Amino acid sequence: MNFTEIWKKIKSADKLVNDYKNLSHTIEMPSSAYVNWGVYMANKGEFAQAVEKFNTAAMMVQQNPKAYINLGIVCMQQKNYPEAVKNFRKAVKLDRYNSKAYALWGTCLAEIGEEKESAAVYELAKKYDPRNPEIYINWAISLAKFEKKAEAEEKFKTASLLDPANPVIPLLWGVLLMEQKKYQEAIEKFTHSALFSSDKYDTAYYTALCCLKMKKFEKAVKFSRIAAELRPESSEPYLILGEAYMHLGNSGLSFNAYKNAAKNTKNNPAAYTGWGIALQKFQKFDEAGEKFFTALEMSPNDELLLTSLSVNFIMQKEYTEAEKYLHKVLDINPKNAQAYYNLALINSENRNYEGALRFYQHAFALSPKNYSLYFNIADCYYHLGNFEEAKKFYNKCIEYVPGHMQSYICLTNMLLETNDTKEALRKIRTLYTLNKTSCAANFAYAAALMKAEMYEDALNKFRAAIEINENYTPAYLGAAECSFYCGKYNDSLKLLDRIMDVSGAEEDFLVIQERVLEKIVSDDTYCEVDFAIKYCNKFLERYNNSKVSEIRDTLVGKNTK
Repeated sequence: MNFTEIWKKIKSADKLVNDYKNLSHTIEMPSSAYVNWGVYMANKGEFAQAVEKFNTAAMMVQQNPKAYINLGIVCMQQKNYPEAVKNFRKAVKLDRYNSKAYALWGTCLAEIGEEKESAAVYELAKKYDPRNPEIYINWAISLAKFEKKAEAEEKFKTASLLDPANPVIPLLWGVLLMEQKKYQEAIEKFTHSALFSSDKYDTAYYTALCCLKMKKFEKAVKFSRIAAELRPESSEPYLILGEAYMHLGNSGLSFNAYKNAAKNTKNNPAAYTGWGIALQKFQKFDEAGEKFFTALEMSPNDELLLTSLSVNFIMQKEYTEAEKYLHKVLDINPKNAQAYYNLALINSENRNYEGALRFYQHAFALSPKNYSLYFNIADCYYHLGNFEEAKKFYNKCIEYVPGHMQSYICLTNMLLETNDTKEALRKIRTLYTLNKTSCAANFAYAAALMKAEMYEDALNKFRAAIEINENYTPAYLGAAECSFYCGKYNDSLKLLDRIMDVSGAEEDFLVIQERVLEKIVSDDTYCEVDFAIKYCNKFLERYNNSKVSEIRDTLVGKNTK
């Protein structure tokens, strides 16, 4: 949601444009009766009759700028900005010092994209009434529409100094900061606004939204619940609650929040889309699909919805269906980088690396600062055997994100494959230097050293990884294999003993175990046969393995001799 859309939602702040209650009632009779009558009709939304009354007032008293100002306001309400400008011009001709007419005129010019003219008219409003905070509020809004955000902030600052107890100013200022992703500063403004506001819904809602963007999910829950209590009929706080609870891993509360959002606003595709994404996260793909299709009936051309539906099919490996919806996204918006990215993933899963590369390149052209694209493009080039291009893009990813571990690892492995051992170890050593206390970095360094047949050094790094995370099974497997290559057979068996009952690594475990035991059987210099027999017995107590049983019997026979 951009600043303009948010501004339209904050009706209580729209004083210069929509607040008819504050208009002057001091116009001489009988024209004042028609002015007030017009105000009344405008408040009821009966604009044609309101215009009629204001025109009557204007004709009755030719020197009455108030009537033309009101006419302009009604035109603005109907988004007829050129006609509104004409009326404000008439008001200014009658009263050249009328700052309100200038301010509204400036707002209209901003609405029709006349940036320079708008600024010039606001300057006149400021000249004739420099201490009117409402002028600076509307000026700031106009500047925000032209992406002049720093200047808009200055105008909000001036308005705040002139009227420090006005809750609207920090609220709008906070929205502007939020749009610039200055979430903590925005929260400070919303907190200030709440001190002076009788209706604290907006401040609670936007604070919750900032917390969500900052990934402070527990605080997002706190403030969105406050907003929901203040306006239980609103769907927006429940949308934030649903997403926050999803990230906190509470599926039940997340689903319930989205259910409330859907109930509070009929035909709300955002509620069903969010609900579907939450169901998808918790692996409930069929239910997620139902929510997405419900949303699709309400909003068939919603890009986020169509993309989320495609992801649902991708996660179920239904790639043909996923591609259908992704191509629909691109029909709606040929510049949707995420759609190209997802199509590339599908092609990559199908091992069509040429197709994947083509889609990644489309995404890259639209989103050149997305570092994951550098990595994925490099990966495609690697699988296509174009190692020079792969190396270039792995290095680009590292340049963009200096600690990108996967790029270092893949680049190192590729360099080892091409026998560039020196460069490979230099790369992985850089990763290790950046992350010495990381289990993953120590493991990656160890794995590269092992591939380079530097087994003692690799063993030390595998052990360092184990010290950092004693539950990291791959490090035990690596250390056991290196111990084997170093002739430390008992150490290898001790390491394997530590992960004997760990699931998920059975295949690698058995390969290393059999290799070690077979070496012990064939090595006449090995003199700790009792230890190996003890290990075999322990393993056979848990698992039925004919190969280990055979080795154990051989060792027993060897020991009796």
